[in-house]
Amino acid sequence: MRRSTTSASEVGLLALVALAVALPLAGVATGHGINHLGADPQASADGVVRMESVFATEDGFVVVYADDGDGERVVAHRPFSASTRDVHDVPVEIPPDAWADLPRNATLRVALHGDDGDGEFEPGIDPPLTSFGGVAGDSLVVRRGTTAYVGASSGAGIQRSADGTAEVRSVRLPERGYVVLRNSSGGVPADVVGVAPLDAGDHTNVTVDLNGSFFADRPANATFSVWALAYLDDGDGRFDDDDRTVRAGEETVGTRFGVEKVLPGRTPTPTPDQGSLVVTATPTPSATATVTPTSTPASTATSSSAPSNTRSPTDDPSSPSVTGGDGSGFGPVVGLAALALTALVLGRRA
Repeated sequence: MRRSTTSASEVGLLALVALAVALPLAGVATGHGINHLGADPQASADGVVRMESVFATEDGFVVVYADDGDGERVVAHRPFSASTRDVHDVPVEIPPDAWADLPRNATLRVALHGDDGDGEFEPGIDPPLTSFGGVAGDSLVVRRGTTAYVGASSGAGIQRSADGTAEVRSVRLPERGYVVLRNSSGGVPADVVGVAPLDAGDHTNVTVDLNGSFFADRPANATFSVWALAYLDDGDGRFDDDDRTVRAGEETVGTRFGVEKVLPGRTPTPTPDQGSLVVTATPTPSATATVTPTSTPASTATSSSAPSNTRSPTDDPSSPSVTGGDGSGFGPVVGLAALALTALVLGRRA
């Protein structure tokens, strides 16, 4: 019988596997330590674009790029301080002249950059910050129109639910409508699993009841993804197939985030220093201060009002189509890294 032995190099590779899995798990509790910037389709009335989740390991800038056909150009930037946890709903104001020059539905690229020490953003000099070997950033479509936004992803973390509810951190609707949760199947929105009616305007910490059978079918300690999407009511006061998604170009205003089903009594209560929600204020045109994380008191948006019969000419009815950030954390990337390293070890031992 052949006796299997493990060389020193194989031990090192196995150690890397363990490290690849252990670091993100530790990071969820203490700050994940990996640069991250996520943004999703949205509409803006004033040129303010919101980054859904940002984490930086050093001081620098959030930078917004547009491509006018002759290459990318910087259209906006703002300072961002090194953070100890994800900072949510970070606004970046595009100056009026640059905002007016963008198409009605503009595809933008957003990225984190470091600072060379002078406190001023300089394209080509201040280097982009990296994440897993690439640039820490995202792309999104922004429509010029009445502001619409949904923020729920927390970058490296996931929500925990023991009672069959999920929380959508931030919703802005141009008219009365709904935030609708759809199960994620193959990375795209599928069945409706929760609905909360909302008035026009801003809402924070919106609690949405998940469909009872859907939640019951999730195994304990299992993590699943859902999409939170913005809808407008057709005037009958109830959610149905005639209600329309809020659009930014060909995409639906919304985001995807992860939820872990936990046993009752196992959902932790964050301390003020570990608050799960970090919301930053909308900047004024002259704002230059860095973003400072602040805890936001929990408040559930009222969902008893019936949506009105107003409709926006800028939003076209169609089935959900969403791209953008995913709040399910680093599982797929870490898993692929671990599998690759493990395969290398096993291949050498075969």
